[in-house]
Amino acid sequence: MKLLKKMRTFSLTATAIRACGLLFLAAGMFGYMMQVNVLGAVGTSNTELFNALQADSSLMVSATLSVVGQALEACAVPIFAFLLVEGSSHTSNFTKYFLRVLGLAAVSQLSYNLLMAGSLLKLYRLNPVFAAVLSMVMLYFFRRFPGKKMGHIAIKCCALLFAFLWSNMLGVSHGAACVIVTAVLWGFREKPNLRMTFGVLVTLGCVVFSMFYMVAPISFLLIYFYSGEQGSHNRIINYMVYPVLLLICGLMSIFG
Repeated sequence: MKLLKKMRTFSLTATAIRACGLLFLAAGMFGYMMQVNVLGAVGTSNTELFNALQADSSLMVSATLSVVGQALEACAVPIFAFLLVEGSSHTSNFTKYFLRVLGLAAVSQLSYNLLMAGSLLKLYRLNPVFAAVLSMVMLYFFRRFPGKKMGHIAIKCCALLFAFLWSNMLGVSHGAACVIVTAVLWGFREKPNLRMTFGVLVTLGCVVFSMFYMVAPISFLLIYFYSGEQGSHNRIINYMVYPVLLLICGLMSIFG
């Protein structure tokens, strides 16, 4: 009984949930670093990697850590989709919010290139923040055409479809999953129980994009305890943590 009472009073602010999401992203960066620096998996065939693991059993630990890190990275997708919906619902200026996210995506790309391709200017693929950019374009139409009129529903379906297709055509990391989960969380934003249920189901459905999404519903445990409050935060720090983390991991990957 005491445990249940504590669970009822426990809550997380948006700042705390964002911090957890950043930790998940950092785990994904660590997993990729293990994959590149320890396993040498980039540019290596599956057969060569399998033979290396058989020859050196200690590499299996590194391989496990790499997989766990990438799985935890998938947990960040529902968290940031949820925060994106909350931010878009409560912002006083959607355009400025969109431009800040777009700027973050552009700034983060250089560090993302460094980590994923070993060079600031060598494009590997678009970083996950661009998934938030495309999701916000979709949310603009969701906000602009509310209600259940047939015309509005058709426009929103088209916005979802185009955001999904562009995320695939542009090669945005976690793009398709982010767009779909964001759309579902927006649709049930005023119904917390349904939001949790359908959010978990849709996130599990994202295993069609990557098997790592099998563990992503874990993040809804954090979302469940959301207090509805922003919490203390610094906007500059909030926006700069991700590109700085990418830069640090990128440098470590090159010189480590």
